Amino acid sequence: MRRPLPWLIGSNVTANLADGFLSLAVPLLAIRLTDDPLVISLASVASMLPWMLFSVPVGAVLDRVDRAKALAMANVVRACCLLALTIAVGTGTISIVALYCVVVALGVFELVTDNAASSLVPAAAGRQELDRANSWVQGGQLVAQNFVAVPLAAALFAAVAWGPFFVASSAYTLAAAAANV
Repeated sequence: MRRPLPWLIGSNVTANLADGFLSLAVPLLAIRLTDDPLVISLASVASMLPWMLFSVPVGAVLDRVDRAKALAMANVVRACCLLALTIAVGTGTISIVALYCVVVALGVFELVTDNAASSLVPAAAGRQELDRANSWVQGGQLVAQNFVAVPLAAALFAAVAWGPFFVASSAYTLAAAAANV
């Protein structure tokens, strides 16, 4: 079934907005939890670990499943992980080890969403619109993740530490809904 391109792009941009929130909020939370630079830097290591360890297996799995369903399901899982993190941060029960675990899980499912979304674009756009569709996807990712999310996440984290995680969880939920159209 051919996916409507605007919904696919919207899903991708919304998920990347959430990724941008996390790119700032996770290190800020790590700094709040500890003052050890090594422990703080391990949060960044945890975010890159899935890319090194799981890229090939995730790609192999995505070649064998419905990518649209995988995209939606991965965003639902990411939303649930972040909702649990939001509650833990809000109640003050978060630990640095729990943060690492959530970051690794989010990274694995980000692999699923990024690969599934990029593989769905050609079918949704068609051959004649593929260049333009890829431009929209890449431009949307760049703007959402780097220019919109980071300053908003900083302001929100300064107000309430759990805020960026709740917004990211909500964004993943919207991304899942948009991918499921």
